[in-house]
Amino acid sequence: MLFRSYRIAIVGTTAVGKSSLFQALSKKLEVPHIELDSFFWGPNWTRTHSDLFRTKVSQALMGDCWVTDGNYSELRDIVALIGTIPIKISSQGDCKGKGI
Repeated sequence: MLFRSYRIAIVGTTAVGKSSLFQALSKKLEVPHIELDSFFWGPNWTRTHSDLFRTKVSQALMGDCWVTDGNYSELRDIVALIGTIPIKISSQGDCKGKGI
């Protein structure tokens, strides 16, 4: 692992490259990737109840190092509280981050 205690949250609109950046960073930094969609969508593409979604994500983000991506307004308080490096992608090729 290249870094310690880095928690990177990638947010942005649909189809701007969040998942591609998320996967590349996770691999490069050798840290786990936490895909928020995997907690949001249940069997047959049913949505997870908001309380359960928040609980599952909170538990998943308890680790010291991770990269996550998504754009779930109901998680902004959790990710902002736990995350250490926010990266916002507003259009393809436009990456803005603090601490990068």
